[in-house]
Amino acid sequence: MDPNEQTPIDDPITADMATGEPPAPSGTSSAPDDVALVRDFIVATDPALVPELVTGADVGAVLASVAAARAAYQRIAEQVRAGQPVAGPTAVRPAPAPVVPAGGAPPFVIDPADLPSGELIRRGLSAARRAGG
Repeated sequence: MDPNEQTPIDDPITADMATGEPPAPSGTSSAPDDVALVRDFIVATDPALVPELVTGADVGAVLASVAAARAAYQRIAEQVRAGQPVAGPTAVRPAPAPVVPAGGAPPFVIDPADLPSGELIRRGLSAARRAGG
């Protein structure tokens, strides 16, 4: 390598030298993206756990939460197999059916004084026919 040749700044070794900070040792720190990738991988590959319980700020915490997530899944699965209701926020309870009164709506009261004369004549003739006259 020519001593006059420049190394690009995006080279990790040069970037660390440029900032003056030593590179982080491998495996001691976790970037948020790495933690999310590990969590997504665990959830995708292990169907016998509750995904919402796999959490953590670093990879170690995510791995530690897997045991609790598996235990919760096993507890819920046993309750379902036994036919017991599953308690908790994930339990779905049917909503009660709405109560509809028998007979529907109350009768609509019409004031004969508000009816036009044609309607009054029609009703009078209809009543006379029903009465037989």
